[in-house]
Amino acid sequence: MIDSKQWLKNQLEDRRKRLNSIDLSTELESDLPLTDFQRRAARRGCLTLGRFGGLLLADDVGLGKTRTALHIAEAFGRRQRDNDTGDVPTVAYIVPARLREHWRRRLDSKADHQFHIATHHQLSRQTLADLPNSPDLVIIDEAHRFCNPKTNRYRALRRLPGTPLLLVTATPIRNS
Repeated sequence: MIDSKQWLKNQLEDRRKRLNSIDLSTELESDLPLTDFQRRAARRGCLTLGRFGGLLLADDVGLGKTRTALHIAEAFGRRQRDNDTGDVPTVAYIVPARLREHWRRRLDSKADHQFHIATHHQLSRQTLADLPNSPDLVIIDEAHRFCNPKTNRYRALRRLPGTPLLLVTATPIRNS
């Protein structure tokens, strides 16, 4: 019988192998209009996400983090679909309640992957009926709200072992 630590180690290793098999280094194509600096950020972000399984996308307010994150999700999904079973990838978006409709409008018009949107509150209360059991990618908007290890949000996020994670924030450094 396998113990829980070994099981988790095996799950993480399987996910790592799967991520390493995804080639995100090719030129990205998208219907999303991106500026040059957003395109460079998306390209570098895809490489980082593919190599390490995680990415912190931090930029000033109003510089297009949402567009860049959507571009990365599209590229990640396209490469995963091409390199895996051909299934449509699933991306879970965890966003503040006030931004839920903003993300939904963006995704309804552009997404080429299955998506599920949940709020920070739902994650902290563990009421994630809208989310799949094992998404291919999780995107957290306003990720600076997850930095306190004493909160339910932080603990819930830690329960996503091996899931590629894209953290989006305009506030990557906190002084408190």
